[in-house]
Amino acid sequence: MSDAPIPSRVAWSVRDFCSHFSVSRATVYRAFDAGLLVRLKLGRKTLIPDDSVQAWWSSIQKAG
Repeated sequence: MSDAPIPSRVAWSVRDFCSHFSVSRATVYRAFDAGLLVRLKLGRKTLIPDDSVQAWWSSIQKAG
């Protein structure tokens, strides 16, 4: 994984998150269920707050 900074935004769509981090939707939903990522619903759209993404990324880098 790269040490490049993650682009900052208010929230990420599941699609954008999957694309940026090269993970599957199933991986994202497992992370939601495990409490590793926060899920926000806006109507039918599922969003991931940026602070949750930044915390997840920090934990991945510490573990790896």
